[in-house]
Amino acid sequence: MYDSITADSTNLFKSGLTQIDGKISGELFNLPAGAVGLAVGTEFRRESLDTNPDPIAVQGEFYHQAQLPPGFSNSRRIASIYAESTVPLLKSVEAQLAVRHDHYSDYGNSTTPKVGLKWSVTPAFMVRGTYAEGFRAPTLVENSTDVRNAFVSIRDPFRCNAQYKLGCSTSSPYQSGANPDLKPETAKSYTLGLAWEPSSSFLATVDLWQIKRVNEIGTYDLDKVLSDPGRYAGDPAVAITRADLTAADKAAGAVAGEITNIKMLLTNVAVTQIRGVDLKLTGRINMGEYGTLQPTLNVSHMQSFKNAPSPTDDLIEYAGTRGTPSVQANLGLAWRKAAYALSADTVFVSKMASVADRTPPCMVW
Repeated sequence: MYDSITADSTNLFKSGLTQIDGKISGELFNLPAGAVGLAVGTEFRRESLDTNPDPIAVQGEFYHQAQLPPGFSNSRRIASIYAESTVPLLKSVEAQLAVRHDHYSDYGNSTTPKVGLKWSVTPAFMVRGTYAEGFRAPTLVENSTDVRNAFVSIRDPFRCNAQYKLGCSTSSPYQSGANPDLKPETAKSYTLGLAWEPSSSFLATVDLWQIKRVNEIGTYDLDKVLSDPGRYAGDPAVAITRADLTAADKAAGAVAGEITNIKMLLTNVAVTQIRGVDLKLTGRINMGEYGTLQPTLNVSHMQSFKNAPSPTDDLIEYAGTRGTPSVQANLGLAWRKAAYALSADTVFVSKMASVADRTPPCMVW
């Protein structure tokens, strides 16, 4: 009898990566301030992923786990070409220029440039800055057919009102997961920094930075979808299925039938904008036959961490809230001599507010 009510579960997953790349570099020509360097390269990749969940799990027959979706096979080809150049504009000013073009067989093309400028004010003091663009392609899971089944607790504000309050809080079948129509996330970043190295035994750097990511992959806020379904009508990433409104419910004041299924797929929706400053101090103390000591201090101050669940929503501040500390630091001391090394580190994390974000106003009692 035991064997008739038990079974072994085996889920098989296989991923593959094939890659070939090449690069050439050298000096193009000379300018009055020095030689112009150039590097160009190309890269070809093939990525693949195959999943084969246990057939019994696909049928939903295992008591201890939710029903699994059928397996899928997904793959893509990526071809990339890039160029990087170093241009000495003046004896003390150098520019770095780069551009990369990627073609993905599943979504299309991305072109990302980068521009950097370095000014050596004195042999010991340097000013630097960069502007760069980037992207993150959807993973082979995110743009597959992998949609999971579950149940979710909801409150249905569209069906319920001041007159009808029966069954407003309930649970519904819920489908979530991959979306083959996903586009890549994109980002723009800016940095501005200083470096001071008065001697070979001390280096200090300070860098200001800002990053903005758009089209981040995620799902819509379910509460907003349920309260304003018309806004998401026709969006392939959202589907709210309802039963017909019965005459009895209509007479009682209901304006819509019960929800019978909710489908919320991944989509390009969120926006994140962060900025901060990093400080790094590195020392080197030569103790002769006793080796060298290297004290280091790294401090990162996140001035702002804002996120919006969609481009039309206001940015919400998270810096300093639960899980997002404003300041993190590491103080370390390392000793080295020949093949021997010993190090110790102290980590500091600033206090965090107990609230999840900075949206709620402060209450004074």
